[in-house]
Amino acid sequence: MSFTDLPLVDDNAKASEESVLAVRNFFSKKNGFISREEFPDYGCDLEVELIIDSIEASGKKFPIQIKSSSVLKTVQVEEQAYISKPFVTSRLNYLCQRPPAYGLIILYDERDKSCYYDFAEQVVQRLITERKSEDWQLQTSVNIHIPKINVVNTEAVTFIHEKLRNRFQAQDILINKHGEQYEIPSFASATTGDTKDIKNLSALDILKKYGLLFINSNDILFLYQLLGQVSMGETLESKDLIFIASVAYGEMGKCLEAELYLTKAFQIIEQYEDYVKEQSTFIRIN
Repeated sequence: MSFTDLPLVDDNAKASEESVLAVRNFFSKKNGFISREEFPDYGCDLEVELIIDSIEASGKKFPIQIKSSSVLKTVQVEEQAYISKPFVTSRLNYLCQRPPAYGLIILYDERDKSCYYDFAEQVVQRLITERKSEDWQLQTSVNIHIPKINVVNTEAVTFIHEKLRNRFQAQDILINKHGEQYEIPSFASATTGDTKDIKNLSALDILKKYGLLFINSNDILFLYQLLGQVSMGETLESKDLIFIASVAYGEMGKCLEAELYLTKAFQIIEQYEDYVKEQSTFIRIN
């Protein structure tokens, strides 16, 4: 290049900027997020902080990795449509080192400006299920599948905000309850009214107050341990605890216990919210 030539802005740079701007438009302050671009980028494009109760910067952060393409391939897996895209396995692993939220993977379609999302742990679990082994972890890259129905829109970011807020709250509860055993300090008693008294709560009270949060954050082992400290009679007195027990025992492979509580749940199925009905039906089918 000569003195009179100016640096060129290549198409990849343009597409990258466009995809980041599109995602930041959804993960905005208006929707309950503070988005910051990562420099240098070692595995995620955006570091996103949750805004709590519309006004509080919470310090609760999660990463977003964005991949853009002018040609996103659609595949069918067991009658469901997925967007398929090669993904560097080391970057997938990097997202999995960010508990409790782990983060999001977003695919950006340069043609129609649409975005598709999934949670990093769901992508990993799908790979394990589809490939029936973990051999893909030895590869440099792997084709990930993101459900085509997971379109990023206002409804989706509201769902994401609630899900990740629940996860962070569940983590606060766990640390406040058990942090001292592992030399992890907890300041929840000084900062959050919801968890300040958890050390003084019984296992039954924790299950009643926070059990559904732990279902949403997939802390099944902790639920299983709590259920072991309450009687069957106490569990059967609460419709929420019946559902929680059916999920926890099922996930832990305790089939007899799971079936007992699941049978009871179906006897009172009309008392549950729609999402509980759907999950109970899925558990029974599987």
